Amino acid sequence: VWEGDFVLTKYMETAFPQGFWKGKRVLELGAGTGLASMVAALLGAEDVVLTDGDSKVLQLADKNLKANLTPSEAARVKLEQLRWEWAADPTWKLEGGGPIDVVLAADLTYYSENILPLMRMMQAISSPNTLLLLTHTVRPTDGDSMQQFYSAFDVDKVA
Repeated sequence: VWEGDFVLTKYMETAFPQGFWKGKRVLELGAGTGLASMVAALLGAEDVVLTDGDSKVLQLADKNLKANLTPSEAARVKLEQLRWEWAADPTWKLEGGGPIDVVLAADLTYYSENILPLMRMMQAISSPNTLLLLTHTVRPTDGDSMQQFYSAFDVDKVA
C-alpha cells in the first residue's frame, strides 16, 4: 500500500460532512490493493468501480475486498480492467452506470510518462460536477509533473 493511499483514505474519512459518500458513484484509478475503494464502500458509496490496468492486481484486490468487507459492502464494488491510454481513442467511453461523482487516485504520478494518459483518462470519465481526489508524493525526480494538473483542472492543494 502506497503512502498516498493512507493519506487519501484519511482525507475521505475526515474532510467531508457526515453522509457525503451515501449514494455516490465512485471510480478508483490504479487501485492496486483496493484500499480507497473499500473505504468508499464502507463510507456508504452506492456504486464503486475499482480499476487497474493489470488483471493480476485486480485478482489481489478482489481477495482483499472479500477478506475485508461484508458481502453486502463488497457487492457495491465492481472490478474492471482499465488502461489509461484507452482515453486517447475519441470513440472510447466508460461503460455502465451514470456519471462518476468522485474519482480516487492515490500516488499514480510517480512516472512522468504516466501523467498525460492519466489526465486524459480523468477528463474522459469526469463531468463538470465530478470531484477528483488525487494524492501525490513529492519525489526528487518530479520536476514539474503536477504543473500539468494545475493547468488542466481546477486544483485545490490541501497539503
